[in-house]
Amino acid sequence: MAYRDGARFVQYTRLMRYPDTIDVDIIPVGEGSTLALYSRSLVGRKDFGVNRARLQRWLAAVDQAAAR
Repeated sequence: MAYRDGARFVQYTRLMRYPDTIDVDIIPVGEGSTLALYSRSLVGRKDFGVNRARLQRWLAAVDQAAAR
C-alpha cells in the first residue's frame, strides 16, 4: 500500500478500547481508480472478525454514497 497518498485511521474496540488501524488508499488503475482498505488489530492475536466486519461496513457506506 502506498501510504504517501493514503490515510491511516485509528479506531478503538468497544469493550477493551484496544486500538485497530485502518489504512485507506486510492490507487490509479487505467483511466479509473480502485480503493484499497486494510484493517488490523494492534493488540492481541484474534479480533473475532471485527476488522472484516468494519471494512464490510465501510465498503457498504462507499457503495451507498456512490449510488446517490
